[in-house]
Amino acid sequence: MSNNTQNLKLYKADPKTDGNEYFDIEKMLNKNWDTIDQAVEEDRSRITKIEEDIHIPDYKIVGPTTKSIIDVGGNCVKGQVSPKIDGVTRTNLVPNFDSGKWNLHANVTVNSPTKVTLNATAIGQVSKLINIPVKPNQKYTISVKNSLTANARVRVYENGVSNFALYDGELYRTFTTGSTTQYIEIWLDNVATGTFVFEEILLEETDTVKPFIIGTKSTVCSFRNMSHGKNLANESGIKVTSTYEPVTWNGEKLIFDNRDNTGSRARGYMPVYLQNGKQYIVKKYNELIITGSAILMSIAVLREGVTEKQIYDNVAFNWDKPTGLYGLDMFSNYGSLQQIEVNVVFNEGNTAIDYEKYTESNQYIQKINPSTGEIETMNAIYDSNGQVVAKDEVIEEKLYKRTGKIILNSNQNWASASSINTNSFALQTTLQNVDFSKNIVNINGTQFIRKGIVNSDIPYTFDFLSSGYIWIRVPITTGILSDAITWLNNNSPVLIYQLAQPQIYQNGEEGFSITGSLENYGEGTTIIMEPYLRKSYFATETSIILDYPIEFIDKLQKLDDGVWKDVEGVLSSNGKMITGLEAGRYIVEGVIRSAYHAGQEIVLSVPMDVAGEVESIGKLSNQNADILKDYMLQTDAHLFNMEMRLLILEK
Repeated sequence: MSNNTQNLKLYKADPKTDGNEYFDIEKMLNKNWDTIDQAVEEDRSRITKIEEDIHIPDYKIVGPTTKSIIDVGGNCVKGQVSPKIDGVTRTNLVPNFDSGKWNLHANVTVNSPTKVTLNATAIGQVSKLINIPVKPNQKYTISVKNSLTANARVRVYENGVSNFALYDGELYRTFTTGSTTQYIEIWLDNVATGTFVFEEILLEETDTVKPFIIGTKSTVCSFRNMSHGKNLANESGIKVTSTYEPVTWNGEKLIFDNRDNTGSRARGYMPVYLQNGKQYIVKKYNELIITGSAILMSIAVLREGVTEKQIYDNVAFNWDKPTGLYGLDMFSNYGSLQQIEVNVVFNEGNTAIDYEKYTESNQYIQKINPSTGEIETMNAIYDSNGQVVAKDEVIEEKLYKRTGKIILNSNQNWASASSINTNSFALQTTLQNVDFSKNIVNINGTQFIRKGIVNSDIPYTFDFLSSGYIWIRVPITTGILSDAITWLNNNSPVLIYQLAQPQIYQNGEEGFSITGSLENYGEGTTIIMEPYLRKSYFATETSIILDYPIEFIDKLQKLDDGVWKDVEGVLSSNGKMITGLEAGRYIVEGVIRSAYHAGQEIVLSVPMDVAGEVESIGKLSNQNADILKDYMLQTDAHLFNMEMRLLILEK
C-alpha cells in the first residue's frame, strides 16, 4: 500500500513476486483509477461545503484590557459597539500625607493630600510611615509620580533594615517581602540640602505598576463610553483656560478675540486622550488673521495649565508622557489687538489628515442606589494568588452584582472579643442583611478564608462563624474597645464579600440605566471608556458637593421653567465642589479623577468586515482547491508512468 495515500487503499503489484500468473494489470489499474476519481469528487465537495458553511462572526472581540483608550482595528466597519465591563478592586497601602499617620519632618509642607515638599536644610531630614501591614513572601510594587533626583529617596524598610530606595529617576520597583515580614516602613529621605517633592506614592500587592489611587477603590458604576473618528480635537467643546479671554466656537471656526482686553491672551483648551509611545500631529486649517499673529499651541497638564510639550503646526511629535487625559492648549499672543479665526485637526500618526469636524458617540452606564441616592461600585474579590473569585460585571445591558461592600466603622454595633494582645485588639459584631456563606472576603484588598477563631497578632485577622458575624483584629498597641472603634473610623477598612446569590438588574431596574449608543466610525476610530459623573443635584444655596472629584466641568445645566439650560460654575481645586450657583436643580457632567477609582476591565465587541472576511476565506478555499487539483494532475501523470512501466514489464 502507498505510504502517502493509505486512506485510498490503492493496490500495488510486483510481477516478479506474482510470477505474472494472477496478475491482471488492467483490472488493478482500473480499480485504482476509480478509487482516486471518487476521492477527488469527495474532496471537491468538502471544499465547496466549507465555503457554504463557514461562519464569520459579526463582531470581533477586543480584550480583555484594563486600558481606557482602545484603537479599533482596520478590519472593523461602521456600526454599533457592544461593551462588557468587569469590576476591579484595588488598595493603596500608603495613606494620604494629611491623614495623621505620617511622621513628617518639621521642614515638610503638605501641598495636598498626595503631595509634600521638603525644604531640607540638612542631610537626613526624614519623614516616616511605619507599621504598614503586608504578607510574607508576597510581591508588592511601590511607585512615585515625580522623577526623584539622586539626592531625594523613597526608602523601603523591612524588619528595621533598609531594603532598597527609589531615586535618581527610578519611578517604581517590584519586590518580594521576606518570609517573616508582617510590616514594612517607608522613609522619605534626603542626602543633600535643597527642595525635594514627593508625590503620589503607591504601594500595592501586585507585580506590575498601576495608576495611582487613594486608599481602597473599586470600579465606579458610572461610565461614559465615547468613540470618535480620526480628528481628536473637539472644537465645539473648547473650554476656558483660567482667567484668560475665552475662545469661542461659532459652529464653523474657533474665534480668538482679545480686542476688549489687550493685556490678556485669548486662550482655551480641548481635552484629549494621549497614549504613551504613540505619535501625533496637529495642523491648523483655514487660519484667518484679522489682526495680530498666528495661534500658538501646546499640550498642557489638565487643570494645572502647566505645559508638558510645546507643539508646532504640522510637525509630528512622540508622546513620552504617561497615557491619560491632557489639554490641547491654543492661545493668541499677548499685547495689541488679536483677532484670529481657525480650524484645527489633531490626529494620530505623522501625517495630518484633511480637515474634518470632530465626530463622537456616547453611551452612559450608571447604577444609583435607589434608597441612598449614591453611585454604586463594581467590586471584585481575589484569592491569595490574586485570581478573581467573584466580580461584578455589565454585559448585554444587564448588571450582574456578585459582591457586597461594607465600610467598617462605628455604624456597626461592635463588642470586645479580647483584650490587647501584643500589638492588636480583637472586636466583633453581627452585620445586618449580610450572608457570609461563600466563606471568602477581602478587607482592604487582603483576602481571608473562613477559619475558626484564630488568636493571632496579624492585623486584619478575620473570621465569621455564622451568617453576618464578623471577628477582626485591628493594629493598635494600647487601649480599649472605644480606641479600636476610633481606629476603624480613622481608617475605614473596606470589606467586600461574595453574595450568596448574584443579583441581576435589567436596564431601567433599581437605578440601573444604559442610555445612548457606542458607534464605530471605521478605520481610525478610538474608543474611550472612563468613569464619568453624570448626575442630578439640588443646590440649596450657592454650591454643590459632588459624589466624586472630577477633572473639569464637562457640562453644567440648570432646570429653568422646565427647560435645561447651560450655565457656568467654578470647580474647586480638589474637584469635589462647584460654586457660584443659584438655588435650584442641576445636572453635572465630568470625568472622575483617576485617583478615586480603580479603573475597570473591558471587553469590546466591534463590528467586523464580514464581506472582507468571507472573500478572504473564499480565496483561501479556492487556493486549496487549486493546490489539490495540481496534486491530482501530478498523481494522474505518476500513475500513467506506472502503468506504462508495468505494461513493459508484462511484455
